[in-house]
Amino acid sequence: MLRAMLIENMLDYATDTETWATHANLCRRLSALADAWTEGEKRALSLRLGFTKTSVSTWVAKKQRPVFPQLLQLCDATGLSVRELLGECGGKQPPIMPVPASVTIKRREAASAIAQRNTEAELGLLMAGTDSPPSAAAAAAKVGVTVSQLRYRHRAIMAKLSEKHRAHRHAQSNRRWSERVRTVQVVALGIAADGQRPSIRRVTERLRHLRLSLQNPRLRAAYRRVRGEIADQ
Repeated sequence: MLRAMLIENMLDYATDTETWATHANLCRRLSALADAWTEGEKRALSLRLGFTKTSVSTWVAKKQRPVFPQLLQLCDATGLSVRELLGECGGKQPPIMPVPASVTIKRREAASAIAQRNTEAELGLLMAGTDSPPSAAAAAAKVGVTVSQLRYRHRAIMAKLSEKHRAHRHAQSNRRWSERVRTVQVVALGIAADGQRPSIRRVTERLRHLRLSLQNPRLRAAYRRVRGEIADQ
């Protein structure tokens, strides 16, 4: 309340018009803002600035003066300082009307939706355009986002991509083990073809340079099967 009284006294009794102006200067500034922003409609300007529809008209008609909190709101809504709001207008043009927060939010939402659709399209190409679908980390690196963002914003697509990646890895693992089992069988049969007994020691020696070992349960089972086949012959 004290600050409001001080600002009103400054409007009434200020003598240095270059620094602090009278209420008439504020009226001229509001009129200039109305002409620049709302085609002279003071009611529309008042609503744009967050006041009641008659506030600006009342201030311009000098029937009432804005109190200090209202002046601060004017400064915040117009982007002007108190000195610019209350000083002589001179030849200075009014500031550009700030974009309303609702419009800014809608623009951000639209940009976010476009980015999300583009990311979904890129993920779809990654799933359909290769026989080896990438992992979540590789997909995130290709589309330029983090893994957590992908999993949060594109849960359905990431679930399908992860499942396809796991299936691909599982198929690769099965193929590798099939090749290793086939190698054990070929080695054991080769030893038997040389007229020797395919013992564990001989088979292990042949497998050592291939970095395979019969200590692995799968390879040990394959060795036992082929040894049984050789014994039955």
